[in-house]
Amino acid sequence: MVVTNHIEVDLSQGTLPKVLEAVQGDSARAVCLRLQDKGQPWEIPQGAEVFVRYRNSDGTGGVFDALPDGSPAYAVQGSELTVFLPAEALAVA
Repeated sequence: MVVTNHIEVDLSQGTLPKVLEAVQGDSARAVCLRLQDKGQPWEIPQGAEVFVRYRNSDGTGGVFDALPDGSPAYAVQGSELTVFLPAEALAVA
């Protein structure tokens, strides 16, 4: 079972990044970003590449586009981008 947090993101708004709470060491966590532009769904362009940047509370972090097993770390469907978080992103309390 994968626990998925859903976040609405309006690309036309200059808002601060969202902070997600998760259990340290969790290995079944995903984030679904529902992308909008001025309140309307924003379709993700065909062939778009995704890289995810994260930072833990201790300042460590990284960038990824694939999971440790080599599978894609994301899925795109219309205006929704689902990112699967590797254990490293949740390694620190």
